[in-house]
Parts: sequence; structure tokens; C-alpha cells
Amino acid sequence: MKKFLLKHKVVLPVLIVVAGFLLMTLMVWMRPAPDRIEKEYQGPLVEVITATSVTHPLEVLGTGTVQARHAANIAPQVSGRVIHVAEDFIAGGYFHRGEVFFEIERIDYELALEQKKADVTRAEYDLAIVESQARVARLEWERISDNNVAEPNPLVLYKPQLKNAGALLKAAEAALEKAGLDLERTRVRAPFDCLVNSEMIDRGQFVQAGISVASITGTSTVEVIVPLPLAQLQWLSVPGPGEDGSGSSATVRITVDGKMYTWPGEIVRSLGEVDPQGRMTRAVVSIEDPYGLEKPGNTDHPDLAIGMFVEVALNGEVLEDVFVLPNNALRENSTIWILDDRDRLVIKPVSVIRREQENFVLGDDLHGGEQVVLTSLTGVANGMKVRPVVPGGE
Repeated sequence: MKKFLLKHKVVLPVLIVVAGFLLMTLMVWMRPAPDRIEKEYQGPLVEVITATSVTHPLEVLGTGTVQARHAANIAPQVSGRVIHVAEDFIAGGYFHRGEVFFEIERIDYELALEQKKADVTRAEYDLAIVESQARVARLEWERISDNNVAEPNPLVLYKPQLKNAGALLKAAEAALEKAGLDLERTRVRAPFDCLVNSEMIDRGQFVQAGISVASITGTSTVEVIVPLPLAQLQWLSVPGPGEDGSGSSATVRITVDGKMYTWPGEIVRSLGEVDPQGRMTRAVVSIEDPYGLEKPGNTDHPDLAIGMFVEVALNGEVLEDVFVLPNNALRENSTIWILDDRDRLVIKPVSVIRREQENFVLGDDLHGGEQVVLTSLTGVANGMKVRPVVPGGE
């Protein structure tokens, strides 16, 4: 009896589990299959921008080093002992045109000037005597000669003597003028507005004519030589040889401690040659008043000093009715991707007018209003479905 009850307790639960499993299997098998819904493929998300025609001023960027437009080595034209040196005639000193750098002792040149004045007076006296003798000789000849007799020897009428006396007077006057110039040259003056780079002179020093004692650079104008690819010249106005006027305007800029400073300039010429190394041509940009001397008071603005490395933005032509697109919109083989009215991709060949650092410029390849794809995709083809998203949009 006990064995029967024990067997009953084991077999019954097993039968219940098996029956439940069979029932569940039957229910699953008999359940109707759900309707199959095929979801349409929407394509990948892509960023797009709308092409709009604009007026686009071209800017050509370059770099260069500031250099002097005017520079000279200062050498006296007369010799002598230095008796005065201007206080600012030291390295870093500024001078306006005509201001005196230093003076040479004048006494010897003053005495020479007085001597040349006396020589002129003597020559004038000698000329007057010869002229008087010539008049007397002419009267004597006319008195004793027959009208039919030919002219006498020129020496008789003092013609050579007159020429000689006149020549001696001119020589004396020239020597007097030279003595006056030598006296004036004892004061050595600035030939133009300038900055003193170096000097080797002091009071009491004897200087020789023609021996350099200082070097200066002009402060009214400096230049920057900007190497440019030949293709960039077509967008700029560069005065040719012998042409008057200026070329394209420019902006010279430097950044100091995160702050940008700028100076206006203009292209004045090209060097007329191509660098054999980089195959670059070189344009010359001129900048007026680089030290701010003509408009003092702006102490916050640094000097555009000689030797400074600068960036130069050259203002080129202004293009009308063009399309400016970011560089990531340009694809291989000079193509762009645009979308049709069903958001399907169209591969469109274009002719790029100009490439810039961040953008490229198109002409009549577009008509305006087209959506241009910015996102890069792989395996693209004409008619590919995409989902356009405006950059920055939801």
C-alpha cells in the first residue's frame, strides 16, 4: 500500500507537467501568424545647406617679413673734428627730414669760403681790365685801319684774353659755390624721416669724408614682400613696370598675446621674377606710417618694426552672383552632391572658380535653392535615398 502511494506521488506531478507542455505547444502551433509589415528604408542622415548666390569679395592670404623702403649709411661729405652730436643720434633715435645729426668744426671751411670770395673779386677785376683793353684795341684798330682791310689777328683785339678772363671768373665762382657747399655740409642732416639703427661717432672724433659713421632706415614707409602662387595673381591688381597708381588694398596684421593689430597697405609692384625653389611670384605691399609718428597718441598700438613676421590679407576682385560652399561639400573629381525633390542624391560635376582656406567658389553650376550635402558617405550612387538635416537643427 505504501509503495502504491509513493509511486502515485511521483508519477502524478510528472504527468501534469507533460500535459501542460503539450497543451502549450498545441496553443503555440495553433496561434495565427502576425501580418508581415515591410518598413521602407529612409536612408542615412545627412547634413545639407541651401545654395544661395552672393556677392563675394576675394581675399588672398600670405605672409612676409617687414623691411625698410628707404635705408642708408650716413657718411660726411667733408672731413673734420666733430663738435656737436644730436642727443637722439643713438641707436633707436628718431629724426625728421632735415634735422641735424652732428656738426663738424666749421672754421676751416669758413676761411676757405672767404678765400674763394676774394678769388672771385680778383677774377672780376682781371676781366674788367681785359674788357677795357679790348675796347681800346678795337677803337685804335678802327682809327688807323682802312675799311677794306680784313680783321686783324684776334690777339690784337684781345678776344682770347677775354675768353680766358671770363673762364677764370666762372672757375672762381664755381669754387666759391663749392666752398659754400662744403661749409653747409659741416652739418650732417637726416635725408628723410628715419630711425637710427647704429652709430659710431662722438664729440671730438675726427671723421673722414666718405667713411660711414651710422646707418638709418626710413620711418614713413615700410614694405612686406609676399610670396604668392602664380594662380592667385589673376585676382589681384598689381601695377606693372612704369605704371602709376597703386594696386589692390591689403591689411597687414600681427597677433600679440591673443590680440590682433592691423595696418592698412597696398600692393605697389611685383619683383618681376619667380622663385626657382617654390615657383612663387612675389608682390610688394607698402605700409605708410608704420611707427605711428604721423598720428601720435595711440600708445596701445605697437610699431610695425623692421624684421617683424606678419600675415597679409590682400583684397582681390569682387565676384557677383557666385555660390560659396564649405570645402567638405566638394567631392572627388570636382563633384558635389545635391538632393532632388524626393530627397534622393544626385552627383553633380562642377567647375570650381577658386578654392579658399575654408570654402570654395562656384559660378553658374548652381541656380540657387539646391540642397547641397555636407556629410561624407561611402558607396554613394545617383538616386540614393537620404534623410536631410540642416546643421544645428533638431
